[in-house]
Amino acid sequence: MSVLWVLMAVLLVFSFQGLNAAEDGGLFLNVGLITDDSLSFKPLQWMAGLSIDFPFGSALCISPECYAVVNKLEFDTLALAPGIMLNLNLDSLFVGGGVTKWFNIGDVAMYNTDFMLKLNAGLKSKSLKLTAFAIMAFDNLFKNMSLGVTLGFIF
Repeated sequence: MSVLWVLMAVLLVFSFQGLNAAEDGGLFLNVGLITDDSLSFKPLQWMAGLSIDFPFGSALCISPECYAVVNKLEFDTLALAPGIMLNLNLDSLFVGGGVTKWFNIGDVAMYNTDFMLKLNAGLKSKSLKLTAFAIMAFDNLFKNMSLGVTLGFIF
């Protein structure tokens, strides 16, 4: 859990210009990485994908997303990771949760999963979105998590 606090502190220190998570939706191209909860970076997984923010009033946002995930840039372990998030917007900060399910696309079958809980928090400006997240099984909450970070660029 201390890792999440460190990630949150880094997010809060990171400064964006024109911060405004509450009002603007948008389509984001996201890139990032994922590792286990020990932060050993073994395995280190890279991800790229799209997310769309649909704001509902000034406080809530629904964000469907879909990522391609690869292990160490070895594309024989490609996975497709769709999900949907519900975020609470607090000025430039957003926090939320949702579900994701990973599907194996490559030759090595190591990604097929049941639905998993995804928690996230981050900062959003008019052109960027920085997100830290944790993914975990519903039957094993806050244990054996995957932790990650993405940087999104608005279209």
